[in-house]
Amino acid sequence: MSAPGTKDYYTTLGVSKTATHDEIKKAYRKLARKCHPDLNPGSKECEAKSREINEAYDTLGDEKKRKEYDEARRNPFGAGSGFEHFNKSSFAGSRPFGGTRPFGDARSFSGKKSAANFDFGGFGDIFSDIFRFNGQQEPPTPDRGGDVAAELTLTLDEAYTGVTKSMSIRREAACAICGGSGIKASKPCHVCGGTGSVPATDSMKVRIPPGAATGSKVRLKGKGAMGGDVVIEIQVKPHPIFKRKDDDLYMDLPVTFIEAALGAKIEVPSLDGASMMTLPEGTQSGRIFKLKGKGMPLPKGAGHGDLYVEVQVAVPSKLTQKQKELVSSLDELYKENVRETLENLYRGERHG
Repeated sequence: MSAPGTKDYYTTLGVSKTATHDEIKKAYRKLARKCHPDLNPGSKECEAKSREINEAYDTLGDEKKRKEYDEARRNPFGAGSGFEHFNKSSFAGSRPFGGTRPFGDARSFSGKKSAANFDFGGFGDIFSDIFRFNGQQEPPTPDRGGDVAAELTLTLDEAYTGVTKSMSIRREAACAICGGSGIKASKPCHVCGGTGSVPATDSMKVRIPPGAATGSKVRLKGKGAMGGDVVIEIQVKPHPIFKRKDDDLYMDLPVTFIEAALGAKIEVPSLDGASMMTLPEGTQSGRIFKLKGKGMPLPKGAGHGDLYVEVQVAVPSKLTQKQKELVSSLDELYKENVRETLENLYRGERHG
């Protein structure tokens, strides 16, 4: 229940009762610009509206006053008309925001006295962000815009070494004609249509540090819409040899039966060049070897992950008659029962 006589300042500014200070300030600026008397000469309606929104901001823009105002609305019998009296008197006489210049003394963009002659009270500072009252137009500093999202795809090799890429970023930029104010010679800017921004496409160089992974992000400060940031999300393409898990790499290494049986020194590919790996005698298919430090770079130069190599013994699928005879002769020499353990387990299970 609202206190008798208290106005709904939240409705006046078009914000919710839980709006933040920045949201209230942004709403006020928008309305103040829209209802400015230089853009609406002779309009009594805009003059009255300007009084209302400034009265509302005088209260909601000040933390202490807003707290008292909210309390008065919640507790009408405790606040009564006292808050209304306090608000009007503070609005008419004080300068809570440091303002020293009454709006009635402001000159229009043409250098003449404004048609409206009324005092904006404590809004000198905040209005200086929108208009300068010295007989000349000064575009306001545009509010910071939103972040612009972009995506950049890398190869695994580029993610390993780090890379600088050129990108075309489409964003909203401040209109050069009106300086982002949306106003040109007392009228909405004809270039941006009064929005203060225009579409722009910029070419930017982006440095991606070593070790970038899919989902990691690079932020370009101030390069986004109206001073916001550009946030680039990285996608790393699959590699034909290596699979990545965090900072480690995994690969399959085909070896011949002879290399696996007798042992060998084998050249293993890695992202920083080939490495030599010793394969011991009797290496079984599926055995995994770790090459330390051959994985992806860790953040901030803190070393590298590891490369895990899984051996795959390649069995020939096509043999000549002579090759078959040689393999058969080898079988005569190799009498070990490779399934002995399996057979024992099977029999043990059956006769449990």
